[in-house]
Amino acid sequence: MLLLGVFLFSCDTTSTSTVEKSATNIGNSANSVNVVQNQTTTINEAEIKFLGEIIGELDGTTITTFEYSVENKKATPGPVPNNFTLQWLECVGQPIAAFPELHDLSQIDDVFKIQWSQAIPAPPSNENPRFYSITFLGNVPVGTVTTSLIRPGTTTSTGSIAGPVCPTVLPELTFSGSIYIDANEDNIKQPEEYGLENIEVRLYSLNGGDETFIDSVITEEDGEFSLTVNSSGGDFRIKVPANKVDNTYYQAIPVTFLDFTNVTEDVEDIHFAYVLNTEQIIADLLSGEIQKNTRSTQYWAFQLQHAGINRAQVLRNPNVDYTRDQMNELLTLIENTLPNVPEPFKFGPNKIQDALRILRGQKYGDSEVSELMKQLLTAELNVMSNKGAFTIDGDEIILNDPFNRAILIFGEAIACNALGTCPVNGPLKSLATVNGTYAPGVLSFATVSSGTQTLSAFNGTGGIGSR
Repeated sequence: MLLLGVFLFSCDTTSTSTVEKSATNIGNSANSVNVVQNQTTTINEAEIKFLGEIIGELDGTTITTFEYSVENKKATPGPVPNNFTLQWLECVGQPIAAFPELHDLSQIDDVFKIQWSQAIPAPPSNENPRFYSITFLGNVPVGTVTTSLIRPGTTTSTGSIAGPVCPTVLPELTFSGSIYIDANEDNIKQPEEYGLENIEVRLYSLNGGDETFIDSVITEEDGEFSLTVNSSGGDFRIKVPANKVDNTYYQAIPVTFLDFTNVTEDVEDIHFAYVLNTEQIIADLLSGEIQKNTRSTQYWAFQLQHAGINRAQVLRNPNVDYTRDQMNELLTLIENTLPNVPEPFKFGPNKIQDALRILRGQKYGDSEVSELMKQLLTAELNVMSNKGAFTIDGDEIILNDPFNRAILIFGEAIACNALGTCPVNGPLKSLATVNGTYAPGVLSFATVSSGTQTLSAFNGTGGIGSR
């Protein structure tokens, strides 16, 4: 047995108060609430009563106090009960206060025991009943603990009473999925439809029509999210913002939240679709409402053709901004922009020449697809070289990375469908697979011309001097 302490702060054993007495003992306790009360057990003709669990605060920290009374019911002469004890498991913790303060606290293995040795006089007496309390840090649940009381000359001295127990360890439930750009607006996530990063996803518990916030996360670079809650089950809601990336440029369809009822295991493939408001974006790009520092197709074709062998050669030509090594680095970045979409840009050993053929319209012929590919490659060269839509904060230009990346995601999904090079081995994932509520729409990818117009507005027009 490990003796943890004997507190000898006071020998006052009067018993005229319960809640008031224990609150005085632990200091400035605030907002106490009696949440459980009045459970009784009888041992050796003495009534042990659990008076209540009190949740309060001490210096901004939650505390829990358990209060008891012990009343000697035997009025006839003879031995009187003493040594009232309570036992609880180690996981509850060691008490920070107890009343009366004259007591012994000990531990054997994983069980704590507190014992008050005062005798409880026979009635009538102003010391019968006696009052006791113990206080712990945190919000400690109420359960059943062992109590004992000794009356000399008897054999049975233990029983059960309400008291401090370990918090219930609930299983984990995980909700996972993504927010993605639904290029064809069919509410099904195809492998080529990449996710949107840096969007908040919120988890709520549901009780009837009321929602209670639990937690939130920000989507990863690939648009994926995962939220975990400790729960044995229930009803939950996952919610996303109605509009992203800026104002109303991207909108969630067909819903901004999904409800899941009677959840008892992990929920996967929760995918929220966002669609591009192309008309609004094109209008704002052309009007200057969306500020940008992008360069045109003609500019990048010139840079590829005249890239300098070294930096000295670049400095000799005021219209050249990049060396060949720098251009090759940009094209390598473009090849790895979206890892799950192997096309449309996989250049050969001579990356610069392959890219030039696309920008000059030589790879795909004179077609709508050729113009789309020219504008998409131009947009990727812009974004990979840290150009794109931006905002101004004082004297600082801040690129709008989520918006710029979203433009590329949208364009690549259209392009791989137009070329027939989209992944074929990835699963289709739909909201309909989650709860059977939302059926997919008609499979009709955004038109090639719509994609070209959006990308062209993003890139701008002009020749070498368009800087």
